[in-house]
Amino acid sequence: MNLFALIGGLISAMLGAVAWGLLTWATQWEIGYLAWAIGGIVGFGVARLGGRGPTMAVMAALLAALSIFGGKMLAIRIMAGKELEAQQDAGELREAYEELRSDAEDFTKLASDNEHEHREFMTTHGYTKARKAQAVREDELVRFREETVPSLKRFAQENPDFETWRQEHSNLLARVLNNPRLLANGVFADLGIIDGLFMLFGIGTAFRVVAAAGNTAARRAMSPGPSAKEPQERLDA
Repeated sequence: MNLFALIGGLISAMLGAVAWGLLTWATQWEIGYLAWAIGGIVGFGVARLGGRGPTMAVMAALLAALSIFGGKMLAIRIMAGKELEAQQDAGELREAYEELRSDAEDFTKLASDNEHEHREFMTTHGYTKARKAQAVREDELVRFREETVPSLKRFAQENPDFETWRQEHSNLLARVLNNPRLLANGVFADLGIIDGLFMLFGIGTAFRVVAAAGNTAARRAMSPGPSAKEPQERLDA
């Protein structure tokens, strides 16, 4: 095993995770296909420093998986931290409370719980960037139905006052920020079908980059070099 290449891959993985977190902070939006790019970066880092063979390809894939998972953990922490900071502004938090209350009331008025109704609700209430119901991504819909719908229903049933909701919301975010296990659970809960595909693409890309580098090196080693007799033959000529 090439320790130097492994260290290079580890550094690439750390940089990839940090890059994901910084982009989330800058854009306030998670970009799922970055997982694919991170896999390529990790694979290139390992291959560039001499990583070759199946073992190093597997190690590169594992490092890519850790980098992608770590990047998503960092992104969730950044987003939760931003939300916690926003709570210092009572005006903004009050606005969020009133918006959630309105959404919960509107959700209870839906004629049914079918997929189309949920897609329409997501577009009209800002739970997606899609402008039309049919344009809502499948992973967004799944996340909305698994996480947001129960939250809206619970809010409508309990109808908490502002101070009660504010305290519960602050406590939840603080627990998430300070608990790596909850952050990891947040990653799993946040994973959609598309996110999972991009993660697989990233991990597979890291493996293929290193494996391809090994195949290239092997072909070069097996290719015949110039004959030792050639210089003498040229002189004789």
